[in-house]
Amino acid sequence: MEHKREWLSLEEAADLLKVGVPTIQSLIDRGLLHPRQLEGQTVLSIDMVLGFLREDQRKLLETEGRPPNHGLSAGGKE
Repeated sequence: MEHKREWLSLEEAADLLKVGVPTIQSLIDRGLLHPRQLEGQTVLSIDMVLGFLREDQRKLLETEGRPPNHGLSAGGKE
């Protein structure tokens, strides 16, 4: 049986969300992500990060009512 990975470093979480580590730190500071200390390293639950991603996408679709590329003009450039 393969062990399921449960934790991500801040760098791995940033890669997953396609943002920088400072953005991850900002999300932590704002209380949107809740880190833990594991073997001396600050980590985030992979389930929490994926949940944040799903919630963020859901909010975007609800508030905008359009897909994420809605900001592109008819010419395809911003």
